Amino acid sequence: SEQTTQQSYRLTIEGKRSGNTAEVTIYATNATEEDDKVNHRESWLFGDKQLQIKGRAARSMKGDYTLYRVRCELYPSEGMVVFFDVETAMRGIVNLDGDVLLPPKYGEITRFNEGLAAFLDDETGLWGFMNTGLEVVIEPQYYGINFYPSDPYRQVFTEGLAKVQLANNLWSFINTKGEMAIAGDFIYADPFVDGKARVFKNNKWYYINKAGECVKDCDGL
Repeated sequence: SEQTTQQSYRLTIEGKRSGNTAEVTIYATNATEEDDKVNHRESWLFGDKQLQIKGRAARSMKGDYTLYRVRCELYPSEGMVVFFDVETAMRGIVNLDGDVLLPPKYGEITRFNEGLAAFLDDETGLWGFMNTGLEVVIEPQYYGINFYPSDPYRQVFTEGLAKVQLANNLWSFINTKGEMAIAGDFIYADPFVDGKARVFKNNKWYYINKAGECVKDCDGL
């Protein structure tokens, strides 16, 4: 029988982008055998949610491919990209030149909005927040936030407030300074939209304002 081993290659990618297309040269060198090199050229077509590769001819990967953006999130205004490190199974942040700004050390990192991004501390299993300078400004202390892995575009903060789940498994709202804005102890809570948020408590859905006061569907409260 023929025995095969998995090879690891160091990649260098060079090219010039013009609009949504790029002609790319890939230089691949075996991590353990320097004389084992694979170089080839291919074309890239950039889309909003996918990258189309034309003319790949690298060993067993030959032909055209489409790569979909799943857990890589681009923040054009901050000039940063969240990346997933397969060796540590953690996420970090690089700039658009590929320089590592934050080593991979968090289980999750959300997109930035209202100047903050949430991160999941792997050791404690709690969520905290960092600013655009990648400084921790709200220490990990929350059991849940407005985040789902299948929806990386979801905003954690809306209209200056973020819903957070506390140790009692109930939801309240904090401001961007980490201060408790609405200590509501809600079973469920939606983000604020147009000054109101839908919440569930005492077996009833109703709407509150930013002062935590009921403003709609208040009968029976």
